Amino acid sequence: MQGQNANPVDQIGALRTSAFKVFHWVKLHPVLAILLILVVWILLEFLTIPYWRIWSYRTENPGPTGLMQSRYEEKVKKNREGKVSDKRIHLRHTWMPLRKISNHLVHAVIV
Repeated sequence: MQGQNANPVDQIGALRTSAFKVFHWVKLHPVLAILLILVVWILLEFLTIPYWRIWSYRTENPGPTGLMQSRYEEKVKKNREGKVSDKRIHLRHTWMPLRKISNHLVHAVIV
């Protein structure tokens, strides 16, 4: 209840005091501050990786890529304009198991 009824000027003063303490600590320990920032940044990067999406690729094939979609849309557009004689438009791709793909290609994609 005390925080709700506190004077806004007192709250701003408390915030300034807290910020001053943090900046003072950073000034005294710059190396630790940099290490702390790096650790927090790495942790945030690690936590934002969409693991659920990566693990789903073990059991199901990914959908069409952006390039496949754009090529499909180009074919549809050409078909509407009458430039393509084949009226049947579809995406054709064959998924290969990872063991049938060259290790060099796998490593290149990972990098």
